[in-house]
Amino acid sequence: MTEYPLTNNSPVTPEAATAATNTKDTRTLDLLLENRWDINESLSPATLSALALVVDEEDPSLTSWLLDRGASPSTQCALDLTPLPIAVQFSPLSIIQSLFDHGGEIKCYYITPADETCRIN
Repeated sequence: MTEYPLTNNSPVTPEAATAATNTKDTRTLDLLLENRWDINESLSPATLSALALVVDEEDPSLTSWLLDRGASPSTQCALDLTPLPIAVQFSPLSIIQSLFDHGGEIKCYYITPADETCRIN
């Protein structure tokens, strides 16, 4: 079912990339990449890239899969966030290290206590 619209030059939508990422459907993600999906594009104005959707999970397999296919740990969304601060806050050290190994940089970070948000540059 997924192959039909993609083989007819239909545009790859952020919704399709989000659905495939959320379900860890690497077969569909491969099809999206074959059809010119930008793996680093924001999936919505307030949502980071596909990588940011998975870095906070305990299982590093999809994070590694995306990094191996060119996902950047430094891609910013409209909110100036990257996947790296999310990983630092929620991920195991192995995922954080993997992001640094793939070029992740800390240019700014965010602290979000329960009662306030602080942006530090």
